Formats: sequence, C-alpha cells, structure tokens
Amino acid sequence: MARVGCRPSGSRWAARSLVIAGLCVLAGVVVLLLVGRARQAPVRPYVPPLPAGCSWVKPPPGECPGGDARAYQEWVGQNGPLTIRHDQSGIELIWVPGGSFAMGSEDGNRDEEPVHRVRLDGFWIGRTEVTVKQWRAVMDSVLGPDNDQGEDHPVVDVSWEQGQDFCQRTGLALPTEAQWEYAARGPEDRTYPWGDWWARSLCCSAESRRGHSRTVPVGSFPKGASWCGALDMAGNVYEWCRDWYDKDFYESTKRGATDPVCTRGDSGNRVLRGGSWFNHADSCRSAAREFNFSSLQDLDIGFRVARTR
Repeated sequence: MARVGCRPSGSRWAARSLVIAGLCVLAGVVVLLLVGRARQAPVRPYVPPLPAGCSWVKPPPGECPGGDARAYQEWVGQNGPLTIRHDQSGIELIWVPGGSFAMGSEDGNRDEEPVHRVRLDGFWIGRTEVTVKQWRAVMDSVLGPDNDQGEDHPVVDVSWEQGQDFCQRTGLALPTEAQWEYAARGPEDRTYPWGDWWARSLCCSAESRRGHSRTVPVGSFPKGASWCGALDMAGNVYEWCRDWYDKDFYESTKRGATDPVCTRGDSGNRVLRGGSWFNHADSCRSAAREFNFSSLQDLDIGFRVARTR
C-alpha cells in the first residue's frame, strides 16, 4: 500500500493526468465560446440627446448605434450621419461617437510625432465649413472682398479671434485639434478622410477646383466624406482649431490622453487643419498640422464649428 505523500501508481497517475488535461481543454472551449459570444453581441442602440437651440434634420431611428464608433461608421455608410441643425445659424452638425484613434503620423513633419493613442468623448461637428450665408446670418456683414465666390462657399478672411466671436454668439465652439483629426480619420486612422490613398477627384485642392478660381461650394465632394459623414475635411479652406500650436505637444500626450487640448503655446500661433484649394496632397493629409498667428486673415482660411453634448 502506498504511503501517504508518495506518488500514486502509474495507472492512477495516468488517469489523473487525463482528467486534468480534459478539464483544461473544457476550460479552453468555454473561454472561446465566451469570447465568441462577446464578439457577436449586438451593439446597443444609442441616440445622443438633442442639444439646446438645435433641431433634428430628420428624426433619428431608434436602432442607431451612436455609442460605438466602428458600428456607427458602418451605419453611416448605409443611412447617412445623425444630423442636427443649429437654429440660429442654419449650420448642420453631425454626430461623432466617442472612441479612440492613433493621432499623428510617422510619414509627415516632425510635429506630427510621436504617434499616440487619444480617446475622445462623443461630440457634434459641422458637416461642412461655415458658409458666407451662415456667417452673414449671425454677424450681419461679410468680411473683406474675398468672399465673392457665392453664398454657399466657405467664408474666408476669418481670423481665429473672429471665429471665436462667431462661436460665442452662437453657443458653438471651434473643434479641438484632436476632435478635428478624429472626425477626419476615425478609428481606422485613415490618411485622408476617404481612405489611405490620394484622390484628386475627392476634394478641392490645387489639383482640382471644378472650374472655380479658389473655393468650391461646401459639400461639392460627397464621395470624399469622412467615416462619420463630415465633408470638406481635406482641401477647400484651412480650418482654425481651438488649440494653441506647440510643435512638441504630442510629446506631452504620447502615453495616451483623453480629450486633449493645448491651452498654452510658446509661439503665439493657433492650429490650422485640412489644407486648402491652394495646396497639394501632402498638406491635405488628415494628420498634417499647420499654424499661424491668430490675427491672420487670408483667402484660404475659414473654419467649422463643434459642440459637445
């Protein structure tokens, strides 16, 4: 008879080993089933609340997955984006669900590095740049002689301070640099709003203006829409962002950040994004950063608005 503490006989040890192995296999199967079920679990519907002073362009369907970025991207491709209209200005804003993306690029300028993970809460962003008509509805007059292209063209010759004034009068805001890039690139970290390849036919740039001398009417390139349905995120006009420009700002957020915004810069410049009718492919990349003095007014600079919940 075996003594207490001694190893069991060969047959008993083999049987015990088989039992243990069977239990391990069973546990692995259970884990795989649970993971598979989690992956197949339907995304819960979510429709963001309607902000004050806005109305729905069309009533939102109840099954919209507005709380999940990847599911919403697919839904937008089939149904179009959730869209509201700002009553005072007539600006249309689209929903951008919260999520994360890799901000920056290793294929651009040094101020686009390091690439870092950023997470954002959901927000609304202008479907297009602010137009001459929308500017006039709020500010009464139009800036300078360069806004002669038409009422549905983006308003230009707007300084950062003037854009801020517009936002204060309407209860809206300039998007942060992170919000702007996320709305352009999405969870797939696209190079351009439409994908990872340059297509001159999908935006207003130095290579394609559709017969116009400078800007084109907003929304002229619907096939160039971003993942969430934002239009003209590449070309047409540069767009002011809320942030101060700091060439080393990404170093301070390289370990990850939630809703980052640069509140202090060492140059006195503000961030510009998106490229313009004057630029070529590289400047129209969604990760490309530009900057200038906040007082600058130019015929290739405009803005779009944003709003948190």
